[in-house]
Amino acid sequence: LGTCHNWDRINPEELSQCVIGTSERPELDFALWGDSHAGAIAHAVDAVANSGGKSGLQLTSDDCPPLLKTQVRIQRQLTDCEDRNAAAFALLRQHRIRQIILAGAWVQYVGDYKTVKLSNDPNATDGTVASFRRALNYTIGHLRALGIDVVIVGPVPDIGWNVPYVLAAAEKRKEVLPDGPSLGDFLTSQREVIPILRGLENDGINVIYPHEVLCRAICIVQLDGQLLYRDREHLTTVGAELLRPMLTEQLIRVDAVP
Repeated sequence: LGTCHNWDRINPEELSQCVIGTSERPELDFALWGDSHAGAIAHAVDAVANSGGKSGLQLTSDDCPPLLKTQVRIQRQLTDCEDRNAAAFALLRQHRIRQIILAGAWVQYVGDYKTVKLSNDPNATDGTVASFRRALNYTIGHLRALGIDVVIVGPVPDIGWNVPYVLAAAEKRKEVLPDGPSLGDFLTSQREVIPILRGLENDGINVIYPHEVLCRAICIVQLDGQLLYRDREHLTTVGAELLRPMLTEQLIRVDAVP
């Protein structure tokens, strides 16, 4: 949750702050691993796990997708994400995690502003999309080798404007809040990412797609007067709650450690 987000995953005294779900189990059943988009759904995952009597580990950090042995650069500047993820993987092994939920702003890592590349990748010159695909496949392969069940949370629609800010301005001017992007526009924006996720589904990976509840013909930004986004791309607690049925379906597939 908020106190755990951006934890370096190394200092053991902070581990207790990063346990989500029920506090009545000494063992950890699952982990939520990803960037700020994973952090945005942590409350929903926590609630689902608590209801199901499961305990999990939150491993979320800004601009750090859950990709092993992968360099993450922002405006060509190398970040510490590779080290954070190595520490995360060590925790997964140490606590014998049986299920992992991977979540991220995936489309942001197939462009030029943020890039990912497997360390010592000999094919790194064939484009950012291919580099992302290899990094994700590499990570999933290593998780599966440990017998970990993998769930991927697909892309959350980027509204394109700061929802609370625009709402406040619209109310002040007594204007109607503009619509979010159309479903077609969202799918176009994710044209590099969704085929990768569909391919993983064909390989037996479970993928949930938030846009299936957040978009109809138009991607919604509020529901029953409550905002679903805290900026242009991160869900509020209310928005993340809409994913609870999807998350519940995945968490109940793997039995809790007895």
